[in-house]
Amino acid sequence: AVWEAEGEGSAAALATERDVLIEVDGAQSKAAIHAEVRETLVGSSLGRQLYLERKCTGLPAPLHHQAKWISKQELVDKRGRFTREGADDYCPVHWKLHDELVVCPKNKALKFVVDIGDELLVACGEECKWDLSSNPKYYMDAKPLPDDLPALLSREEAAVVPEDQLECKGYCPVTFFDGPEKQENGALLPIQTALRKPEKDEEQDHHQQHIRVWVVAYAGAKYRMLDEAKTDRFMRTPWKFRGLQLPVKLPFEKEKVDINALPLVGYLEQTVVDGVTDGLLSVGKACPRFPGIGNKE
Repeated sequence: AVWEAEGEGSAAALATERDVLIEVDGAQSKAAIHAEVRETLVGSSLGRQLYLERKCTGLPAPLHHQAKWISKQELVDKRGRFTREGADDYCPVHWKLHDELVVCPKNKALKFVVDIGDELLVACGEECKWDLSSNPKYYMDAKPLPDDLPALLSREEAAVVPEDQLECKGYCPVTFFDGPEKQENGALLPIQTALRKPEKDEEQDHHQQHIRVWVVAYAGAKYRMLDEAKTDRFMRTPWKFRGLQLPVKLPFEKEKVDINALPLVGYLEQTVVDGVTDGLLSVGKACPRFPGIGNKE
């Protein structure tokens, strides 16, 4: 439709130099639209007033709701020492206190950006933003970011990485670093149990299999993690998981087998044998007082 094309052109024009576009759900009532727009404009005005007051007094100034007054190029040029060009913003609070590379979330309203001496620093949350604003000199005195920073590959990029180019032969370095789990008696399982890979997912057409991908490029190598939580740990402190030596004996590769294609004995082993075994064990442990009497007698 014509109005959709004109609307897209107007939106692009409003967001060229500064992000002055306000998006409102037009399906709401007129009163709701008016209230939402008014709340946004009032918040922007109050945020601008707070920003100018703190800048005049030389205090750290939050940039919340300041996208309408600051150009996009200025936001890029004034990025501080905890931002790499073309990369993410890293939280200076976590880097100073814990030596962790915590990526700050993208926020269109600049909610976690603070202007400190004409240098824009980004926090990863409200609490870290408050700490950064309360004691900026302490956190700005942190050591520089390392030269090598981890980069999470997209699903498309990770899917085409050959298996032989993955470090640790494709095993998750985080689970291997943590080591095997302990049994109930305190004994450790073999180290091979800590070598784990993501399971395979079958496509709907069942012609191809793709492995769930959490691949990170770091220091010229590529590492594949077991899940999202392990990926987050690797991204925070990747140097801990570099240079791990695998054991000589590696676990066998697991191949997914169609249960319906198994013979009868194999089918029973894979489906009901665990339930039958657990039932027999529970009956043996219960030790009925009168085993020859039925449950109705």
